[in-house]
Amino acid sequence: MKRFSTLVNRTNKVDELKAADKQQHQQEEMKSIRIHVLGPRRCGKTSFLYKAYFKYNANQPDTHFDVIPTPTHNVEVIPYQSHQFELWDFAEISSCLNYLNEQTRVIIYMIDSTAYEKEAVASKTKENMIWLLETYQKVLKNVIIISVATKQDTQPTMDIQDIGNSWVNDKILMNLLQGHDWRIFSCNNLTGEGLDSIFDYITLKLNQIRTSQQSLNRPISLLSPTPSVNQQIDMITPWEQLPNPHHFSDQDFYTWFHQGKAFLFFDYICLIRIIYLSMAQHQSMQPLFEQLEYILSLMPDIETFKSIPYSETQTLFWIQMVSFALLKSPLLEGENNDFESFLIQSQLNEDCWKTYYTHKLFNSDKATKEFMPPDKKPLPNAFRSSSLNLKGSQLNINYQVL
Repeated sequence: MKRFSTLVNRTNKVDELKAADKQQHQQEEMKSIRIHVLGPRRCGKTSFLYKAYFKYNANQPDTHFDVIPTPTHNVEVIPYQSHQFELWDFAEISSCLNYLNEQTRVIIYMIDSTAYEKEAVASKTKENMIWLLETYQKVLKNVIIISVATKQDTQPTMDIQDIGNSWVNDKILMNLLQGHDWRIFSCNNLTGEGLDSIFDYITLKLNQIRTSQQSLNRPISLLSPTPSVNQQIDMITPWEQLPNPHHFSDQDFYTWFHQGKAFLFFDYICLIRIIYLSMAQHQSMQPLFEQLEYILSLMPDIETFKSIPYSETQTLFWIQMVSFALLKSPLLEGENNDFESFLIQSQLNEDCWKTYYTHKLFNSDKATKEFMPPDKKPLPNAFRSSSLNLKGSQLNINYQVL
């Protein structure tokens, strides 16, 4: 199979030789990393390879190219930061099987985002990945796995968040991905948008592995703390970028929450907001607990953006406070009933609970699992006495504002 780079015309031989000599010198200092680009035919693998080749080879113009169908496989070398990536584009998964070995460091699995909404396509996509990980579990034990939603330049496309959720909700697939660095990205093969993020992530993970290996080879100091399990295992993040919930309109925020999609963070303002919006639409509060616990389980552990932990006591406390605020100032037709106006009028703030609870009780493990009555001051009553039955996981509450 001829490499695509041999088909490109060269006009200035002197410049070419100088550039080739410089590139060879740089590549000698780089560590070659083998990457297998997999996926069904016509999902964008070859376009991805060509676009990466043109973008990251300094001596090649970023120009238009015609995609030639791949009979078996293509191979191109892509210099990127401190590495040179050896990209293998395989026509079929079966074409790569003889090439899978310990030298395979990264798998890029292509997903056609224009066809993924079809149940048959989505199922087959996950089945192929499951088969590969199960069959070659030992060989692929330490590989970095990247899922790329391609054809983002074509309409209509399935949202990357929905594709990520589809993978995350597949228990068999998630079990096989445990222990791997895995993430899903979107990519536009026409403009190259998304390529930097993909190769940045691969480089970051390779550097982390190298640093970890160097640390293991160093003498262990008795004063050095032992790294925890959480420090060694990265949390699986199925999408490249998570939305800031404060940037959503009320309707978009409410819809996103009930569709079970993750946010960049979920703070107490978000909790008050979803309670308020649910009450404003006369929704039952009972399903809120399960959905809230699920949403909070999706939150990434980012130092800059801290999310609240799930707690039945805290959730019920804010339900009580929002209900009491609506009791004092009921929603009226014709008035501005958006959440921001409600928050200003209600004067609810992050420290409201301190009037009723001690820190020890409000943040206790027991308060996480079941409702704990306040230990400083009784809560304002916003419920019918006959409907208030707070029994932790056995909640049976008719949340009707008086």
